[in-house]
Amino acid sequence: MAGAERDSVKYLKEHVGPILAKALAAMAVANPPDAIDYLGQWLKVYVEREEAKVLQEQEAAALKKAREELKIETDRIQQIEAEIASKKDAQDKAVQELLEKLEAEPESFEDSMWKTVVEAAKTYVGATGAYIGLVDEEGIMVGDDKKKALRYTYASEGEESMLNEVLVQGTGVTWAALEPQAAAEGEGEEGAADAECKPKYVPDVTDEDAVHFFRLTRLGSFAAMPLIYNTSLSEDAISALRDAKVAHEKERLRREAEPLAEGQEREPMPEMETPPMKTQQVRMVLCIDTLGQNSKLPPEKLAVLEKLCKTASRCKQQSEEAAVRNSADVLVGIEMQREETAQEMQAALAQEEQEMDEELKQALDSLGDDTVADKQKAVRLEKAFKMHGKMLEKMQQHFLALKPLSLVAAPILQVLTASAYFMGYTPDHVMGRGNKPGWEMVKKLLDADFFAKAVALNVRGPRLNLLPEQKLANIEAMLADLDAQKAALALPALEAMFMWLEKGIECRKHDVTMRKAELEEAERRRAEEAETEPQPIDFTGVDDDME
Repeated sequence: MAGAERDSVKYLKEHVGPILAKALAAMAVANPPDAIDYLGQWLKVYVEREEAKVLQEQEAAALKKAREELKIETDRIQQIEAEIASKKDAQDKAVQELLEKLEAEPESFEDSMWKTVVEAAKTYVGATGAYIGLVDEEGIMVGDDKKKALRYTYASEGEESMLNEVLVQGTGVTWAALEPQAAAEGEGEEGAADAECKPKYVPDVTDEDAVHFFRLTRLGSFAAMPLIYNTSLSEDAISALRDAKVAHEKERLRREAEPLAEGQEREPMPEMETPPMKTQQVRMVLCIDTLGQNSKLPPEKLAVLEKLCKTASRCKQQSEEAAVRNSADVLVGIEMQREETAQEMQAALAQEEQEMDEELKQALDSLGDDTVADKQKAVRLEKAFKMHGKMLEKMQQHFLALKPLSLVAAPILQVLTASAYFMGYTPDHVMGRGNKPGWEMVKKLLDADFFAKAVALNVRGPRLNLLPEQKLANIEAMLADLDAQKAALALPALEAMFMWLEKGIECRKHDVTMRKAELEEAERRRAEEAETEPQPIDFTGVDDDME
């Protein structure tokens, strides 16, 4: 059988034979009068059934696929809804936990917590940015007028550029949240109209012309929440409370030292009269916006943020009142040990002087008798400076005891800041808020390494690339209104640091003067040999402390 015939036979067996067999079997049973017509009708019905079967299978497959796609989409939507719910729970939880923490620990509010408030507020309302501004009550010059200004001190992640911005009073809408508004009639005690600051809410920033944009105009919403409290944290408040406590403690000790007659009972010590704390209002404001999102801040959540702001303000006030009390307690201990500290310093000084005398004699002997007086003085000054450095290191525990304080007396901050600059620390190490030396920064420097660095400091020789704050002239100016007695009055151990710094300045000045004179003498000799006039010396690149 040829190949073509075999293929035909195979085709008929696979595709025609089975179907015809079924048709003929049906026809044999039916015995129709017209066999050909019956066969044609049977095949037609067969084809229709097969086509319907295929269509049914296709529809079933399509339905199955649609159900699978629906399930995938349903699962995706449920996942998104779960993520949204989880995010909302996290947002709500963050603010709620912060509120609970503040209410549970109302006297533990530190400045760093303002950053926590900012981030919690941003997350809670889904804001683009959140930032806190502090009113500069002294104001800034605007043309010929001095106006109060709002300086931004804390900002959420991504909004750090706000820390460089200033909003002058009368500009924008934020100031509305810092201006007291009388309560509606009937509110307050017996209908009194109590004035208080209230939040400012702008649902759509494009609807209010007064809105000030620091950058590009963008669609969105804005709200400003007042953060206002009365601060009692001041040097005067701490000193007044310390003095009252010291007087009370001394009186208690005096009474206990009095002998009692037989059978006599000691009279109870009267309660100390606590001096009133003078306070000053601090005005801050929390700002939040959805700029760039073209969405509104949810009013119901703003009410919760208003509660958070009031709670934070109250806790900040209570924390500062506690800080005054705690600082006074520390200073009472220091004051009651004033005499012991003075004796400790005298003993340390006597020991260091004895060791210095021996070292100085050896150093001078090594120079020889023909050494000029200036070099001998330089050695004496350097030895005295090193001696005071060793004594300062022995007194370091008295400085470390200050670290729990929230504020220190101005002379303490002055001497510590000047010492830091003298040792090479930069403004980044000491500058606090308002671009002024801040205790919150300076106290971070106080550790064993700080005092070891003071002992090892070499003030002789060239000093280059100094910042203006690190130059000798600036350090001297910082101490212009102080002396050892004033330093000791502020803190007994501060006298040791002041004397170390004073000797260091004297040693440095003598060294600079001596090297400057040597350069000038060299120029004089050169001019004399060349039979010309001496030329002015350019000390640039020689020593930054040379004028």
